[in-house]
Amino acid sequence: MLISIDVDGFALIINMLKKVIIAHFNFRDTVTAIAFSPDDRFFFVATGTKCKIFESPSVDTKTFSPLVLYKKYGNLHSQNITGVTWSHDSRFILTWSSDLTLKLISLHKLPEFLPFTFSGNKREIVSAFFSEDNKRIFSVSVNGTLLLWKWTADRSKESDAVIKFEEFKMGKRLKTGHKPNQYIVVSADHELFTPFEQELANGGGRFLLEKKSKFQMQSDSRVVSCDISQG
Repeated sequence: MLISIDVDGFALIINMLKKVIIAHFNFRDTVTAIAFSPDDRFFFVATGTKCKIFESPSVDTKTFSPLVLYKKYGNLHSQNITGVTWSHDSRFILTWSSDLTLKLISLHKLPEFLPFTFSGNKREIVSAFFSEDNKRIFSVSVNGTLLLWKWTADRSKESDAVIKFEEFKMGKRLKTGHKPNQYIVVSADHELFTPFEQELANGGGRFLLEKKSKFQMQSDSRVVSCDISQG
């Protein structure tokens, strides 16, 4: 499947095997980041500070409304989202922005979960990656700085107070709280959670900055692209 988007946000969703257009769609703004999940069941699209997650359209059957909205965030970042990547298991999404922060969000609803914020970059972020188990986050910036955050289940009283304050600010930004017709996670859902999702659902743990490295680069050089091997 191919999604082609122009500068105004008008999109064509194309079945590449049959070479036919499945649907036309208008995202109503300039798309700044987009990515399919590794299992191809969902795709993430950002327009400025807003982002939405859609279920991927079916390529086998025709439907009246091919795009089904699964989740959305109104103000995930304070400035435009410039990149996005999915975890290997298609459960989590990592975004980065012109505000020099990264955000970790969950595809599925987890009890009491709010996006994690990763700060520390001093220059524009080029790319970011998950480790295989989702417990390490890597980011690379244009000046060659590599940051590594590691998940830990330990939370001191001091860090717990800081995290709760950050969660309060994030909750205000995203306007969290009970909403009409909101889905409530039940005990049966917990059986479907991955081990890492269960840790997050229990409300414990945090990400700590474990390592900061900088590549040796010639003057005026910039990192413009990077990738990692999946092998």
